[in-house]
Amino acid sequence: MEHEDEKRIVDRILQGDRQSYALLVEEYKVPIHNLACRMTGNAEDAADLTQDIFIRAYTHLWRYNPKKKFFTWLYTIALNTIKNHLKKNRRYREIQRY
Repeated sequence: MEHEDEKRIVDRILQGDRQSYALLVEEYKVPIHNLACRMTGNAEDAADLTQDIFIRAYTHLWRYNPKKKFFTWLYTIALNTIKNHLKKNRRYREIQRY
């Protein structure tokens, strides 16, 4: 998707057209899900994380800088969300060992 298209879609969403967010989800759900699969090694966790990532991006869309590509911003959210998930699960597994 072209950067200008992303900016227009984000503008529409921020002006109240929530349905336009589906365009961004459709465009980027596969690469975000693939990232989550690679990092977690678990398809179920990846599906949950992908949904969580898109919810987080939507709720924080007002923070998006339209001078940058949307996917770069979304990818950063994805990395941070997945890393936090992995840290939390590592701590949980360590507690379960004792």
